[in-house]
Amino acid sequence: MSRLLLLFIVVLWMIPRDNLAPALPVSGGGALFLGAYAGLVLLVRGLNVWLARRVGERPLGKSLDRYNKFTEVARFFVPVWFAFGLFVLGWGRIVQDLVGGLDPWIVGVRTGSMGYWRLPGLFVGTLPPLLAWVGLWWAQFPADRALKEQSLLYQIDAGGPVHAPPTFRAYFALQFRVQLLLTLAPAFLIVMGRDAIVLLVNMFADRPMSPDGGDAVMLPLALGVFVFAPELIRRVIPTEPLPPDYPLRRRLEVLCARTNIRCRDVLLWRTQSMLGNAMVMGLFPRIRYIFLSDLLLETMKDEEIEAVFAHEMGHVAHRHLWWYGLFFIGLMLLTAGPVLMLISYAVGNGRDAEMVTAQMAAASQMVLFGPLFGFLSRRFERQADVFAARTMQMTQAGKPVVISHVNPEAAEVGAAAVDGPAGLFVHKLATAAIGPGEVGVLSYAPAAGGRSPGHSYVGEYGAAVVVSALQRVAQVNNIPIHAHEWLHGSIGKRIRHLQELSGHPDFTHRFDKTMRRLYWGLSAVLVMLATWLVVQHVVYDVRVF
Repeated sequence: MSRLLLLFIVVLWMIPRDNLAPALPVSGGGALFLGAYAGLVLLVRGLNVWLARRVGERPLGKSLDRYNKFTEVARFFVPVWFAFGLFVLGWGRIVQDLVGGLDPWIVGVRTGSMGYWRLPGLFVGTLPPLLAWVGLWWAQFPADRALKEQSLLYQIDAGGPVHAPPTFRAYFALQFRVQLLLTLAPAFLIVMGRDAIVLLVNMFADRPMSPDGGDAVMLPLALGVFVFAPELIRRVIPTEPLPPDYPLRRRLEVLCARTNIRCRDVLLWRTQSMLGNAMVMGLFPRIRYIFLSDLLLETMKDEEIEAVFAHEMGHVAHRHLWWYGLFFIGLMLLTAGPVLMLISYAVGNGRDAEMVTAQMAAASQMVLFGPLFGFLSRRFERQADVFAARTMQMTQAGKPVVISHVNPEAAEVGAAAVDGPAGLFVHKLATAAIGPGEVGVLSYAPAAGGRSPGHSYVGEYGAAVVVSALQRVAQVNNIPIHAHEWLHGSIGKRIRHLQELSGHPDFTHRFDKTMRRLYWGLSAVLVMLATWLVVQHVVYDVRVF
C-alpha cells in the first residue's frame, strides 16, 4: 500500500493545473503547505515515543491497533495534503518559479519553455511530500525498534536466530531501498527517458517537440520499464542468487519443475534480518525472479518456506501480473471513454474547459483505481493462497509428486502417492497413466486465468501449512493478525478462508468458479470498452484521447 501512495504523489504532480490560481499569497501558501508536513511528522514522533515506552509493560491490545490505524492515516495524509497544496495553495506555481530559473542551465538546446522538461519540476515539486515520508520513518522508528526488541523474546523461546535490533541507519537504508527506490526509480526513469527523447529531437529536428508530443512517448516508455523492471529492481535492492548448496534450493526448483513454472533465478533478499517477505517480478521467464528475504528463510520451517514460495508461484501460474496490466489498460479505456464523455458534457465548452476536463478525468481515474485495484488484488492474493495450499497438499509428508507437462525423461523422481484423499486421487491417476516400473508424468489441468492443480483441492494439510506460514509472517513483521491491508486483506481473513475451503472439496471448486467468473468479467468489460472507443472514434469521429 505504501508504494502505491508514493506513486500517487508522482501522478498528482503530472496532472495539468495551469488554470488554477493560488488561494493564498505565495509565502503564506508555501508556509502552510510545508508547516502541515512538519506538524504531521512531529505528531507521529510523539505518539511513537509514547508507545515505545509502553511496549513490554502490559499487552498493548487496542492501543497497538489504534497506533497502526493512525500510522496508516498519516501515510494517506501525505498525498492528500500534496493534492491540496497543488490545487488550492498554489505549490505548483511556487515550483514553476523556482525551476524556471534553471532555464539557462539547460545547455542552450532549443527547448522553448521549461514546460518541455518534466524531470526538474518533478524532483523539486515532489520533494516536500517525499521528505515528509522520510520523516515518518524517523517518527516511527522508536516504536518499531521497541516492537523488534519485544519480538526477540519470542525468537529466544522458539529457539530461532536472534539479531540485535536495527540501528536507525540500517532501518533508514532498508526503508529507502524498499519504498523510495523500489517504487520511484521506475517512475523517475520513465520521466528521464521522456526528457532525453525531447532533448534529442530538439537537437536534430527542424522545430522543437511540443509538450504534448513529449508526454505521448511516456506510455511506450512505461511499458518498457514495466517489462524490464525486474532487472532494475534486483539491482536497486541488495540481492544475490540463493546459494546452490542451500538445503531448500533443490526442493524449490522441484516445485517449479512440477508446476511447469519457470523463472530466471531465486534470489536471496538481504534485509539485515529486518523484513520477512517474498515477492515475484517479471512477465517473462527470462526476466522473472522470485525474491525470498533473509529473515523469512531464517525464521520459517522448511515446509513454510515452500508454502510462501508456492504462493509466489501462484501469482505466476494464474498470470496475475498480466491481469494487472490489463486492469490498467481497462481503467485507461474507462476514463478515456465513458467517464471522459460524461465529464465533457458536465463541463461544457466554457473557458479552460479542456484543462478542467483533463483534471477531472485524472481525478476520477485515481478515485476509481483505489477500490477497484484493491478488490482485484485481494482476490488474487487469495487465489495465490489457494494455489499454495493445493501445492502443499500434493507434497504432503514430503513426498513430492512429479508434475510435468512435457519431456517426461527430464523427471528425476518417480510418481509417488500422497497420504490422504488427495494421495488416493494422485495414485489412481498416476497408475492409470503409466506402466509398471516406468517414470510417471502427471499434468495439472489448466484452470481459467492460468495453470493450477485443477483436480486437487485445499486439504487440511495444505491449508495448515499455508496458515502456519501466514502466522509466522505476521509474527516476524509485527503485523496484527486482524489488521486490514488494502492490497492483501487481513491475515486473519486469509487464514479463515483457507480453513473454510479445507472443510470440503466442493468449496475449493466453488472458489475456482468464482475466479473464472471474475476473469471472464474482466475480459468482457475490456472488450466492450475497446469496442465502444473504436465506434466513437471511427464512426462518430469523437476524440477519445
